[in-house]
Amino acid sequence: MAAKQEVPTYSHVRALAVKECKSAQKVRAVAFNKSFQEIAALSLNGYIHIWNAETFKQVCHCSLDFASQDL
Repeated sequence: MAAKQEVPTYSHVRALAVKECKSAQKVRAVAFNKSFQEIAALSLNGYIHIWNAETFKQVCHCSLDFASQDL
């Protein structure tokens, strides 16, 4: 019988950097694209925001087709 592994827990996380999204409400999800060195964030109002991970400059932001649905 295998021993149970504990799931790590953290009491807090400190941001390395903070960036505001144009046209955004709260951020729902964040992803990193290693191939293009980009960070993407999905906001609650149905916008996707993409930044260059090296310069931290926003590449684009656009409304998704399902923006009228609840995310």
